[in-house]
Amino acid sequence: MDIRILIKVLGGLLVILGALLCVPGVFSLLSERTSAMTFLTIALGSTLAGIVMWNSQRDYRAELSHRTGFAVVTLCWVTASLVGALPYYFTGTLSVFLDAFFESVSGFSGTGASVMTFLDGQDRAVLLWRSMTQWIGGMGIIVFFIAI
Repeated sequence: MDIRILIKVLGGLLVILGALLCVPGVFSLLSERTSAMTFLTIALGSTLAGIVMWNSQRDYRAELSHRTGFAVVTLCWVTASLVGALPYYFTGTLSVFLDAFFESVSGFSGTGASVMTFLDGQDRAVLLWRSMTQWIGGMGIIVFFIAI
């Protein structure tokens, strides 16, 4: 397994997640909600970590083996779910990190299961992030079926 390819791809994923996290952050900022700094801080951290990882392997080029490909897909999914859980946890929407992780995995996998209750009373930026993760998960399912 080629760790350098793995680092480069995970870095790119973190940059993309950082950009996606900016959407509910800016929405929260414009609607004067309290969760804006949480989203923007997580977005900044994700983007900076991704840039460092990507740039550390910038000039590296190699063939992607089957084993490395499986590792890339698995770690990208787990990384996206972990980063995606941070807004739920740090905004206080879900007080247990395992619940936040479940909500994130549910969104990115396209299952639609939820541990969130009383959605009407939740912060709208958090609900936007929840909707975005479910949309991304649904798009992944569509791409998967087209590929098959």
